[in-house]
Amino acid sequence: MAEAPNGKLTWWLLGIFATVIILGLSFMLSTITGINSRLNSIEILAGTNAEKVKHIEDSTKNIVPDKIEYLTKNSELLNRVSGIESILKLLEGRVSTMSERLLTINTRIDSLSFHDKIQESIKNNKGKE
Repeated sequence: MAEAPNGKLTWWLLGIFATVIILGLSFMLSTITGINSRLNSIEILAGTNAEKVKHIEDSTKNIVPDKIEYLTKNSELLNRVSGIESILKLLEGRVSTMSERLLTINTRIDSLSFHDKIQESIKNNKGKE
């Protein structure tokens, strides 16, 4: 009878060992399946992100030439405006010089006219005497 309990014990141990192996294998299989599904979802996300990056690159390719053209036109306009401003300053200087000359000429004319009036009045006073 001693053999019977050993035989049952052996079968019980073999059953527990087989159950542990089966549970371990099923846990490993579910882990591998979970990892596989996560990798698939990561691949899908990577593909959509790559499409987004490509779209952004295409849109920036269109933007950069437009910005360069805008900056070029803007700099040309700034150069023209600065040229016009310098010409206006030059013209203002010339106008102020001409105004000063006209003022000087008017002052001379007024003084000569005043001088002539004094001489006429002196002549008229001498003629009356």
